[in-house]
Amino acid sequence: YWLADLFNYDRVEVRIIPEMNARVELWEKGMLDDLTPDTNTIDDYIDDPRMVNYASNTVYHIDVNCKNPNNPISGSVNYRKALYHAMNREVIARNLFGYMEPTGTYVSGQAGILSESALTYRSSEYGQAVTNLVESWGPYGCNPELALEYFNKACEEMGVGTDVVIPIIFQVGDSDNTWKRVGEYLQQELPAMFEGRVSVDIVSTPLSATEFKKTGDDKWDLSPNDWSRGAARTYPYQCFYYYLTSYANSPNNYFDEEFEAQFAVCDSAEVKTDYTRMLQETQKLEEIFLDKVILIPMVQDIVYQMFSDRLELKVYDVLH
Repeated sequence: YWLADLFNYDRVEVRIIPEMNARVELWEKGMLDDLTPDTNTIDDYIDDPRMVNYASNTVYHIDVNCKNPNNPISGSVNYRKALYHAMNREVIARNLFGYMEPTGTYVSGQAGILSESALTYRSSEYGQAVTNLVESWGPYGCNPELALEYFNKACEEMGVGTDVVIPIIFQVGDSDNTWKRVGEYLQQELPAMFEGRVSVDIVSTPLSATEFKKTGDDKWDLSPNDWSRGAARTYPYQCFYYYLTSYANSPNNYFDEEFEAQFAVCDSAEVKTDYTRMLQETQKLEEIFLDKVILIPMVQDIVYQMFSDRLELKVYDVLH
């Protein structure tokens, strides 16, 4: 197990407690070592001094369909940029997801944490440069004026008249109440931002996002998603692995040769053995990702966890 030389014990007992109310009851009785509150219970514990939080390896995002035959504008990069800048991530992350962090970037806060130096890409000068680029557009990339500018460019590019209302199908899972709330929010926000020239229709489905997309390119325009790539904790660029043509079950249908070429540079033996160089090349990859809007990053998932006072958690301080 991890840090085995720091811990000595004869036995480990793991309790499987699926029901959150039962977990809370045991926690309050001092019978659990740790508790990870859900969205319904976190308000009761958010200010508890035993609470710790950290960025997970997941960034919630929205895939954009570029092949809807009923919606040709979906193939325009200007249109993708319009949607990227239209997202008020602060409202979505904090009001709808609750205690999550808004983000206009896709490389997660854990990417690079298992590197030799434990320097994450996001906290490096290269990751910070991309974060600063996004902030120069607006808070977490949100900029209604820029969104409308790109939208008008897309309409002109694709020959969409000002009298045409573009339908946007927002696909969401039946049980995903958080993304349903996001969809309802976008039903109000996007038409207002784009001067009544778009409409948002929420389509609920029991299928996973990936399975639903297989039913046809005409069935969706925006699809919420989240993928975690464990290898990204060592090699930050690996978080983009799922958006390459080489990945058979790609959740997206937008691919770009420049993006794939830069991923190959990051994945080369020369770069993988030089972490500083890897950070530099990952910055280039993320900048291409943003320029092409491979997908729309929205929310950095934050893990909230409480540990019992009786626990002494020993760790290595590898940075000092």
